[in-house]
Formats: sequence, structure tokens, C-alpha cells
Amino acid sequence: MKAYMLACVTAALCAILAACTHPGHSAAPVPRPTAYPRMEIPDSEYVCVDAAGTGILVNGNARTGVKPHGDSCVWIDVVYGVFASPVMHLTLTICPPGKTGSVTDNRHERMSLNLGGRRHELTEFSTPSGWICEMAVARNSPTTPVQILARNNDGRVLSGAMVLHTPDSLAGDPEAVAPIIDAVTRDMTLMMKNLP
Repeated sequence: MKAYMLACVTAALCAILAACTHPGHSAAPVPRPTAYPRMEIPDSEYVCVDAAGTGILVNGNARTGVKPHGDSCVWIDVVYGVFASPVMHLTLTICPPGKTGSVTDNRHERMSLNLGGRRHELTEFSTPSGWICEMAVARNSPTTPVQILARNNDGRVLSGAMVLHTPDSLAGDPEAVAPIIDAVTRDMTLMMKNLP
């Protein structure tokens, strides 16, 4: 009887083992699809930062530093503490009224150099408070995908560029950082629309 039970258990184990080996399937490994890190996106919560008397709305979840630079400039760094460590470097330049031409020409040249001939989306609008605003978004730029320029008639010019620190393995893949670019684009649009 024991031999019969042992034979049954052995046969059952062999059947289970045979079923688990999937003889109809190839043993060749199948690569998994590309996966992207799950990113924490900054919420749409804003605070007003004073830069030389100009109130600027920035993301409340970002670290913001305001530093005067010379007599006519203020540097504003908006540091997002998320994947790819995006930083929006902003400069508020105060020019004599009607003398913003050289500053805006210089910024247009820098924007063009940063784009390096890449395809980009250009958004232009004006605000009820008199600002003329531009934003260039180059989704395939691994370093400076979002750039802004805003100017008004009283001599203030706000310019800036977002800098990404993307890992080398993802630097050539715009899909990897698309959510961050979308969040910063949202923040910069809101900021420019609400300039005083």
C-alpha cells in the first residue's frame, strides 16, 4: 500500500512539474517595455514672491530664492524638488521706461541659442496689466525646455529658462520628463498672466 501511495504521489508531482514547464513556449527571454520612474509632480499651489516691488507668483511647493544683482536686476531661482531637479532661473531687469529694446533683443538671442534649432512651441499673449509675454517650450531639449520673456511699458523685463538635470539614461527621451515640462509650463503661464 505504501508503495502504491508513493507511486501516486510521485506521478502527481511529475504531472505538476510537467505542467509548470510550459513545453509549448520558447525559453528565450522577452524584454520588458521601457518603464519610466513614477514622478511626483508639483501641485498647483502658488505663493507671491516680491522681486524689487514686483509680485511674482511661484509654485508654493518649490524652494524660491530672490537675490538682487547690481542696481537694475533681481535673480529669482525657483527650485522644484522633484525628478530631474528642475530649476527655473528668472531675471527681473528694471530699465528706464522705453529702453527695454536691448534687454529683450539680448534675451531673444539667448533663447534662440538655447533652442539650438530645435522645434518648439511658441506662445505669445498680453495681459490686462500691460505685459507682453512669450514662452518657448522645446519638449525635445534635454537641458532648457522652457524659456520665458515678458516686458511692459514701465521698463520691467522678466526673462528666464528652466534647467533640467536629467540622468544620462533618460536625457534623449522627451517622454521621461514630459510631466515636469507640463507642470513648469503651467506655472510659468500662470505667473506671466498674473504679473502686476
